[in-house]
Amino acid sequence: CAAATDVDWCETHPEDAERINAEASGTLASAAAAAGSRPLYVSTDAVFDGSRGPYAESDGTAPCNVYGRTKRKGEDLVQRALPSSLIVRTNLYGWNVQPKQSLAEWVLDRLEAGDIVPGFEDVVFAPILADHLAGVLLNLMETAREGLYHVAGSEALSKHEFARRVAVTFGHGPE
Repeated sequence: CAAATDVDWCETHPEDAERINAEASGTLASAAAAAGSRPLYVSTDAVFDGSRGPYAESDGTAPCNVYGRTKRKGEDLVQRALPSSLIVRTNLYGWNVQPKQSLAEWVLDRLEAGDIVPGFEDVVFAPILADHLAGVLLNLMETAREGLYHVAGSEALSKHEFARRVAVTFGHGPE
């Protein structure tokens, strides 16, 4: 699950993003193959350009930023190093233990500071709570699945609607 996920940072540090999201993933997959193990590579829905959806595993990719391109290259390197790998494309939310904020945390912090929360209507995603994703990933590993899977929340919604729901959930009103 380790990755450089800050889209803006990846844009300003493309070589570092490439090393972290692609090259390191391929190296780890090669090491797993040598050890007789099988990795789980957590990828992203950012491998798609978002021009339509929902996307199937068989759909072609068209990442529109450095983050998406490096994660897509990571998928290729993992698959090449170990064809029996499990690759999961997802978009998750929840509380982050790292010194960075998830989208939900960012929205909540802005709300609590009294700041405006911009929410895009033209960006639609199907986020899944990290706790739920963890259960799905464990099940996929326990059942020895391999190949490419899309794992998403049950509902597609805009970033604006996601922010609105965070606001309502934490008592900040609907707007």
